[in-house]
Amino acid sequence: MNMQKGQIPFWKAALGGFVAGLTGGILMLATAAFLRTYLGSPSATELIFDRSFPLVSVDFFIQQINRFGGYVPLKIAGVVASLSGQLLAAALGGVAYAMIMEAAQRRRNDDRRGWIDPLGWKLGLAGLLVVWIGLLTFLWPTLGTQYYGVPSAIAPYLTSLGLMNVGTPAFSAPQQRPLTLWRKLPACLHSSGGHRFGRRGVWRFVTPPPSH
Repeated sequence: MNMQKGQIPFWKAALGGFVAGLTGGILMLATAAFLRTYLGSPSATELIFDRSFPLVSVDFFIQQINRFGGYVPLKIAGVVASLSGQLLAAALGGVAYAMIMEAAQRRRNDDRRGWIDPLGWKLGLAGLLVVWIGLLTFLWPTLGTQYYGVPSAIAPYLTSLGLMNVGTPAFSAPQQRPLTLWRKLPACLHSSGGHRFGRRGVWRFVTPPPSH
């Protein structure tokens, strides 16, 4: 299929979105660790566990403890699965974002790709609100959790603000813009040497001078 000017193959757009979303997921977990360590704000992983365990039957809980060889191995397996799931969800969200943005770009029939796209920021903000409100609804009984002795009257508000960290992958979306510029790499490979720039500002690869 012939590609029109300014279009990027969907697989490249998806790959760029995957990397951007995964990067955002890593930043999200790093931010959660910072908030947990220095501000005493519980992470979404901890709150989800605290909220989910009361919903599990005693028989099922005991079966899982026996299956994993104890409570501690079960908890470690749950944490690993939760963190991996968050990274996977962030990466897949980045893929969805990239595909939507590329489809919108093709409908516009415009080869200009700015660093800030109004549609992209609207999608990021909408994703943040949906996930944040969903977490607040599900985790409502545990929002008073705090680890630094914060008064119970304000703890739910601080925890709720801390949960906005889940929006980090949504706002890593602008990374998808430069990543999709991989479509210009073949032009870079034609450089014959020296520090040269393409007509559109693409930095060409520098080839070392021949040895004598």
